[in-house]
Amino acid sequence: MSHDEDLYRTSKPNDENLFVIRLKRKSRPAGGGDVAGAAGSADTAAANSAMAARSVAPYSYNQRPPLRLKGDPFVRPESEGAGGKRGRIVPRRKGAGFHEPGSLPPIEPVAPFVDTEDPKVFFERTFRHRFHDMEGLERALTHRSLQGGEQGDYERLEFLGDAVLDLAMAHLLLESHPESPEGELSKMRAALVNTATLADIGREINIGPLIKLSKGEQASGGAERASILADVMEAVLGAVYKEAGFDTALNSIRNLYGFRVVEVAPSDPKTELQELLHALGKEPPKYLLECMEGPEHSPMFVSVVEIDGTIKGRGKGSTKKLSQQEAAAKALVQLKAPA
Repeated sequence: MSHDEDLYRTSKPNDENLFVIRLKRKSRPAGGGDVAGAAGSADTAAANSAMAARSVAPYSYNQRPPLRLKGDPFVRPESEGAGGKRGRIVPRRKGAGFHEPGSLPPIEPVAPFVDTEDPKVFFERTFRHRFHDMEGLERALTHRSLQGGEQGDYERLEFLGDAVLDLAMAHLLLESHPESPEGELSKMRAALVNTATLADIGREINIGPLIKLSKGEQASGGAERASILADVMEAVLGAVYKEAGFDTALNSIRNLYGFRVVEVAPSDPKTELQELLHALGKEPPKYLLECMEGPEHSPMFVSVVEIDGTIKGRGKGSTKKLSQQEAAAKALVQLKAPA
């Protein structure tokens, strides 16, 4: 199209909600003597054909319809979507005690599980989420010692729940301790997401009887083992996140931990021991793995800490880190004890 042609574009959505661009000729003032007005019939014919042409343009970024994901906890009512209206966003299901993501319901005490209660009702009231994917919940409760399970074990969900717990705890600590520096917040988070704290919460809500274990694990007390309790707690949180998203998982974690988030103090026995030895002018401590106990799929680590070539503490835990922390804590007791 040449610069002499006096055409302009208008856009209008058609019935398929696609924008159609039409070319139209501007109106001229009467008697206007445009130099290019007599360009010839060829230009006029080209302009007329251009007016009839249609070119379909896609939605711009702000005009695209909302993306609907599989498993999205929100739906848009079809009755409100007619006539070009998108409709308001409403929860798919809502009942007493359940809150929309983004809200912060008050912290309520979590009653432990009892044998007379329906397990599904227990998990819904404890984790504040109405489960629809029961296979995912069953998988979160299944230990790998139970061979041949149709749903598989909890290890992949535990991997996901561990990451969700770290992120959610960072959110909660930033809100609860606005004046604390990053170093203290890191120590607080480590104290809250470790195996011991998760196992304590699992014992408080009595989740042990609901864990699916082999007969050998049940006989050896696997339902009360700290490592298994912590893994199952993380796996269930992973199932909540996978089905309902981060906001629901955040509310679950906030209610499960309660006032632990507010009352936690930054403490790390290994860091404290190293700082104490540095102040005394001594070499840093050395941690050695003494042995491993228990079955292969659930070992217990025994570590010792050496100071100046002498063993000052011995600790046991489901991970090397936990065993080293316990050994450091015992060494601190010896060093701080009066002569």
